[in-house]
Amino acid sequence: MRKYLVGVIALLALTLTSPGLVAVASGSSNPWQNAAARVTFPVYQPTETLGFKLTRVNVQQCGYGGNTSVDAGYSKGSGKQRAVFGLTEASPQFCGDAGESITVGSADVNGIEVPVQVFCYSPGPKCTVEDGFTNGFLLYVRRPGSNRTVIAAYSSHVALDDLLKVVRSLAGVSKPVAASPPASTASGRCSKAEATAVAKRLHLGNADSLSNPVFQVLCGAFLGPGSRAMVASLSIPSCGRTAGWVVLRWTGGAWQLVLTRNNGADLAAVGSDIRETMFVLRPGDAHCFPTGGTRARTWHWNGVRFVASAWKQVAPGKATAPAGAATGGYFKTPSGNIQCGYVSTGVYCGIKSGLNPPPPSRGPGCSRSNRVSLGATGRTHTGKSICPGEDEGDAGPFAGEGVARVLGYGTTWSGGGVRCTSAATGLTCRNRSGHGFFLSRERWRAY
Repeated sequence: MRKYLVGVIALLALTLTSPGLVAVASGSSNPWQNAAARVTFPVYQPTETLGFKLTRVNVQQCGYGGNTSVDAGYSKGSGKQRAVFGLTEASPQFCGDAGESITVGSADVNGIEVPVQVFCYSPGPKCTVEDGFTNGFLLYVRRPGSNRTVIAAYSSHVALDDLLKVVRSLAGVSKPVAASPPASTASGRCSKAEATAVAKRLHLGNADSLSNPVFQVLCGAFLGPGSRAMVASLSIPSCGRTAGWVVLRWTGGAWQLVLTRNNGADLAAVGSDIRETMFVLRPGDAHCFPTGGTRARTWHWNGVRFVASAWKQVAPGKATAPAGAATGGYFKTPSGNIQCGYVSTGVYCGIKSGLNPPPPSRGPGCSRSNRVSLGATGRTHTGKSICPGEDEGDAGPFAGEGVARVLGYGTTWSGGGVRCTSAATGLTCRNRSGHGFFLSRERWRAY
């Protein structure tokens, strides 16, 4: 979620089967309708927006889960006290989780009594309903039914009563009348630039919200001898890298979709076949740190359609942690300027004063990340540059602000194949490959 939530998501998982939800009138200028046309589940728009301005309605894909979701945001005011709320809609489930919360009461949502929860990180002080204004609220409702939509409603500096007004006003969005697709200006040449243009024309993946929506391109006769085909993997703004991939055929003066896959993967051409390789997430793995190794399969065109071979494990999984071993947590330097989170396979750190020198920005108005990450092997990676209108992500290592243990100067933390040593001059972390980073207020470097 957005940075101003300080990593705390106010989540409403609401199954919308209640009577009284009315359809929003059709209109091609309604971004909610444009989103509804691109997903298979019912989409719901608030008719009560508290006078807030709509800032985004995006259709996004999740890298590993393959789920598609609709994400919308509203805001009012400016600065640190800016009031915001947002809605994320998906079916049958979300990609990710809500976070830690406790129940502080209950509320009525269209005739259903639901628990009201406030997000609050343990083992900090007990939260109350008053903390929800800044920490965030959680209302969770499940109803029976098929193809049900689950909605996450999150806010900052919005009272519970006002957030409930928004939620109670949710109304079904009708899909717009189908319009002819924009004329193709494709050249027929297989390239990343061509794939990007096609992705934007066909609204593939996150093409509506990313400037570089294509991660990888393969060119070849994947549809039989003499065919002209292009394979493109679709980017996501996170460590998963991709959210899906497509195969396109050049025919009739345009690129046409032949195959759509809603899972992230690394792709390679093997003769006229396509090899798909994926990381394997074990139960309990953090999204960015899969421990199950990799698996691969091959896609072959049989003259009518693509057929996939069985999955084959190509890289073994990492040894699992002993029973009872800690697999996640937070630590920080005594000054509090540097804070890190860790999981069983690596560490990710942020520095409040910023990385100096700052990492590259993706363009005018785009942010420069203040975070780095390091796995058990491989090099250090910096966080993502965020451009205006894009989701700013979660709080990362700063989510544990109130519970991170202090790593005193001269002491070392070790875990997940990484060792980090705190000193008055800064924090040094190194992994099994000998790579790592040094962080301080004055400077940082990766090696």
